[in-house]
Amino acid sequence: MGVGNKILNYLLDEAERKVENTPAEMVALRNDLVRAETKLAEAVEYKNCWEKDDNGGKRLASLKGKLTLRKANLERPNLSADQIDRIEGEIHGFKDEIEELNLTQLNIRDTVEVKKDARKEASKQLDEFTKKWKKTDESIYSGIDKILQRHGIERCAYHGGQINGVDVRTLMENAKEILGEICVYLCNQLTDQSSISADDIGKLCKDCEEYLSLWDAAFSFVHEDNPSDDHCDKTQECIDLAMNKHGELGFNVTPKTHGMEKHVVDQMRRVKGGIKKLIEHWVEHYHQVLGHRYDDIKWGNQKNEKLKAEIRGCLEHTASHPEVQNNLRKRKTPTDVTAAAAENKRIKTERRTEYYEEAKAKRDQEEARNEAAMTLTSMFDS
Repeated sequence: MGVGNKILNYLLDEAERKVENTPAEMVALRNDLVRAETKLAEAVEYKNCWEKDDNGGKRLASLKGKLTLRKANLERPNLSADQIDRIEGEIHGFKDEIEELNLTQLNIRDTVEVKKDARKEASKQLDEFTKKWKKTDESIYSGIDKILQRHGIERCAYHGGQINGVDVRTLMENAKEILGEICVYLCNQLTDQSSISADDIGKLCKDCEEYLSLWDAAFSFVHEDNPSDDHCDKTQECIDLAMNKHGELGFNVTPKTHGMEKHVVDQMRRVKGGIKKLIEHWVEHYHQVLGHRYDDIKWGNQKNEKLKAEIRGCLEHTASHPEVQNNLRKRKTPTDVTAAAAENKRIKTERRTEYYEEAKAKRDQEEARNEAAMTLTSMFDS
């Protein structure tokens, strides 16, 4: 789910910054936020410099240390009247200077807090306007959302406007068609104010398509029963290609992507039968199925062993009844549905393999060009 939402948010951010004809009010709010951030940075920088200055923070810390020392000296026995007067005079002088520096420090810190509040308010106003703007038909966000909806992909309010796991799979499996439509839509939105060309939009959408398709292939390869060594090698190579694209787009390596890159294939090799049914959504499926089952039979929570045995006996008797078994045999999936599912799986497998092979060929060509360039460089150097 994280992969799909990450690339979708990346695409939206790029489109909104470089394609969208931003309304004047949003431009003004963005400028206000930039000014607020600049003033905050200046205030923080001044505060840091003052605290490191010999006549500022360092002087204040030194005076506090001297004051503590003088107070300790004043407690020493056998001090003469002159010594006591001298120490008390120094203490009085230190207190006056400390009070002045404390006031300066307080004013500087208050200024930083005021700048923080101003930046927070500017950010809040921009966020509120952006949320309203996204709901209008003129916004890029709304236009892309309509394309996603045509493919059955809906944003979930309970996911903070993100798309859920099922819709992410739809996005990944149909990346070529969806990103193609988005590319055409974004090109039609270009204006004189846009800071991106149609060719760059095409590259942006192609990068997103490759990213989604490679991860789709990688996840599919992981879901293999009894994977062979060759299949595991292929899976690792596909994950490496996806991670290369991950890096090209400037994404951070999260714990899950690190796990995919460094550990998942090793687990595929070591776990008998593969890890298909140990993956998160399969575990969730078991909870759902077994949860419904236990809701029905209720014997698991019975404390009375006799009652528990009677319930289980009744269930086993029902399940072994000839009429029940006969009805279960009748409820087979129709042949046409099975055939359609098999055909759909074949198409998906071919498409994923195609993306994997294309990315692999592209990487090999790039490596060959780099190797040739290094050879020429070494020839000229020699």
